[in-house]
Amino acid sequence: MINGEVVKNVVKKLLIRFMIILFFLFMWIIGLLSYKNSLDAEHMFRTAKNIQLSMRLLSIQYYGENRNLYAPNNEFGMEEDTLKEIKSLSDADGEITLISWNYQKSVPAKFIYETDSYLVFYEYNSNNDELEWKVCRIHPVIERGFH
Repeated sequence: MINGEVVKNVVKKLLIRFMIILFFLFMWIIGLLSYKNSLDAEHMFRTAKNIQLSMRLLSIQYYGENRNLYAPNNEFGMEEDTLKEIKSLSDADGEITLISWNYQKSVPAKFIYETDSYLVFYEYNSNNDELEWKVCRIHPVIERGFH
């Protein structure tokens, strides 16, 4: 016959093992999601750098055509054909908004690159002659639909 205490101990040990496995599985999933977010943010950063490089290259071409890349009166700070060309050169699929242009250095002074999940802020710091980047993850806090 099986003793009731023996059954309790076996069930207790199995439950503890199950809890330990669940804990490590949970921690592994958290690590995996964190790694994926890190990779996605790095990809956004590289894309934003490609956008900045595309803007600089196009500004050289436009200089030869006596044309400005920066169009402050337009919604995205550029003409529609310029925006399409920058997206084509940089393989960007989000929304690019050129906020200001540094005419002395012929570089974008500020722009924002936005996708569904990320927002990248770029700024040229003329005091230090450095590029400053900030990659943010967009996480909706409340989403409501009104019918």
